[in-house]
Amino acid sequence: MAQHGKMVLIFVIIIILLVGTLLPIYASEVWTTDLVVNGGFEDGRKGWEFGPLPHARGGVDITNTNPSTGSYSLRLIGGGVGFLQKLDPRSIYPSMQLSFYTFLNSTAEEWPQALFHLYFLPTPPNGPQYYVDITITPANSEDLAAVFEPNPGIEPGGIYLRFNREPKDSWIHISVDISKLLERYLPDFFDPQINQIMLESAESGKVYFDDISLNATNLVEPIYLAVHYIWYSTIGRTISELLGYSVIITAFVWIYHRWRALWREHRNLKRPLAS
Repeated sequence: MAQHGKMVLIFVIIIILLVGTLLPIYASEVWTTDLVVNGGFEDGRKGWEFGPLPHARGGVDITNTNPSTGSYSLRLIGGGVGFLQKLDPRSIYPSMQLSFYTFLNSTAEEWPQALFHLYFLPTPPNGPQYYVDITITPANSEDLAAVFEPNPGIEPGGIYLRFNREPKDSWIHISVDISKLLERYLPDFFDPQINQIMLESAESGKVYFDDISLNATNLVEPIYLAVHYIWYSTIGRTISELLGYSVIITAFVWIYHRWRALWREHRNLKRPLAS
């Protein structure tokens, strides 16, 4: 029994050392790195590019006339165009939070809508495409959520959210926990990986975007990443090769010997006493 306790203690110490070594590396990366580059448009168009539609159908400007914070924001005039950013594919870990601000410059004749598109890599590579579409309108009605199943080779599938807001010429903050959203509406979507965001405006009028971010908001993700890193990374494989699977094998050996001891004890209890 003392040998078993010693083995467990050694195993626990190894795990603590591994997590303690790798967790700070990943935690610092998560907390200091936002998936969105230049989300406040303070560096002009850095990290961004025009969408696929002809530029003549609308206008895209980095302007300093109406920022949410800082000195600049993105202004979209009319429908079409779009402004997009291609992201390094990144899996959705627990508490992946999307946050952005939008401003709808509406009048009696104009009814602008802000459109935020979040795209995922197909999984598997030749599988269906998924997205999260967010629409913000100046309407004064209930919000809406809907799910669209993909039609492979024809139409993508995804989640549609509509936030109906009556902004009265003020910035609107939209915050969505993407991990919880997918867990609720697309529970069978295996390993979703974000690879692109695109901003658009619909109808007429002016739409502004500012302070766009996509990151984790608590310590759940760094712990998840550290464990994932230990298990799948080159370091993890090297450690496995160095240690072999001695701990697992030792545990199975201990279980086997323990089972044999219990079996002998059971047989001794059933054996009749000699007269």
